[in-house]
Amino acid sequence: MKLTTERQRLTFLAISALVVASIIGSLSRIAQDPSYHRFADEIPLLQIPNWQNVLSNLPFAVVGILGLMTIARSKSQAYAVGEQKTGWIIFFSGVFLTALGSGYYHWHPDNWGLFWDRLPMTMGFSGLFASIIGERVSQRAYQLLLWPLVILGLLSVVYWIWTEKAGAGDLRPYAFIQFYPIIAIPCLIGLCPPRFTHAKYVGFAIGCYVLAKISEDMDQAIWTTTGEMTSGHALKHLLAAAGCYFLLKMIKVRHHAET
Repeated sequence: MKLTTERQRLTFLAISALVVASIIGSLSRIAQDPSYHRFADEIPLLQIPNWQNVLSNLPFAVVGILGLMTIARSKSQAYAVGEQKTGWIIFFSGVFLTALGSGYYHWHPDNWGLFWDRLPMTMGFSGLFASIIGERVSQRAYQLLLWPLVILGLLSVVYWIWTEKAGAGDLRPYAFIQFYPIIAIPCLIGLCPPRFTHAKYVGFAIGCYVLAKISEDMDQAIWTTTGEMTSGHALKHLLAAAGCYFLLKMIKVRHHAET
């Protein structure tokens, strides 16, 4: 089944967002677990504390810079991002800033550092999601949703840190901003006709993200299994950066799909 009209695609977005928001909203308030800040890697290197978790963010900076450079190339490359250029700029800017925010957080893990880690991540998620909406739903939907998605993403992180400081931390809005696109993007790719080729790279990126979340949950186990050579959280950073690289690869090689 394909969603062949803009109205059908917008209806799908609205209903799916409402369902996911209702499920997350029905949950009890989700505070940040203090134990989250205790990572397997606590080994310093020279003057860098927790060095693996800090330096494993460098690939984000590399991919972010390469992505912005790709977008800034000659007009002959304009097809690579189509009419969603701003969304892709926001995405790769978020990827680059994640290197700084996450590196800052892992230097001294606490809620305030985590705020600066999550802020650029939501920026990147929002830019990517809006760009996919523009490519799969309509340019009008992209124009209407780009900045609201970015603002809502940033506000979800601000809301979390504000509630944490008030003693009633609530991660539910942030959880929606982070996980709903992971559900919606594959559905849009499967249900909506493509404007560009090489959509498989989005699948590779999502696969890397899923593996990154698994590695994050297995932080200590991976640290122990590898004989303290690498931690699950450091591996998470590398896998997530690989996912971002697949998206960079996609916009470098794709072209308009035949209609």
